[in-house]
Amino acid sequence: MKQTLNIQAIRIYLIKTADQMVRVSMDDDHVIELSNSIAKLGLLQPIVVESMNGGVYQLIAGAHRLAACKRLNWTHIPANIRTPNESAPVKGLALVENIIRRDMSLQEECTAVKTLSEEQEMSTSQICQLLGRGKDWVNKRLAAPNFPDKIRDALFDNMITMSIAEEIASVDDPAFQNIVLNEAIYAKRTLFEVKSMVETFKAIPSISNAVEAGLQKAEENRGK
Repeated sequence: MKQTLNIQAIRIYLIKTADQMVRVSMDDDHVIELSNSIAKLGLLQPIVVESMNGGVYQLIAGAHRLAACKRLNWTHIPANIRTPNESAPVKGLALVENIIRRDMSLQEECTAVKTLSEEQEMSTSQICQLLGRGKDWVNKRLAAPNFPDKIRDALFDNMITMSIAEEIASVDDPAFQNIVLNEAIYAKRTLFEVKSMVETFKAIPSISNAVEAGLQKAEENRGK
């Protein structure tokens, strides 16, 4: 169904935001920057809302802009008002807005993609189409929250990369996972070094041998 968008100034207190926020928290610094800009230049781009029963509106895109205008004590805000469309879920459109306008953390991306998959019951292909991302990008964000706790936490804290996290998580042995994870974090092991350790352990499941042989293999390859 084709969307009919029209721009109107609507009352801020009529805007419902509960179902829009896919971010873990509001970026207060960004809100302050926006409010200073809006105070000088005005709101250059309207927020996007969807009309609902009872004369209220559901916020779809522009949470930070809305917060900035509230900070300026605005009573009305320019908004693109669209009619309901089941094929474009509110949280999905909010995610698109956040990816385009402001970087999301990996954890936020994973939470948002999980929401689209489980709450909105969207397939991987539908999520890819909505976000303009490939299947590999989506599948990685669906898989990451299911990594063992220590691996997942290190990944979300930017201590290791997604590729390294995937390699370590591919082994079921918790003791080996912990050792390789510590090597990756504190010894700054490369992806190739981690792969070498994992491959060696899978061939001969001895932790000490795998770590030593894996690093030796990586060193020999680097020499070549």
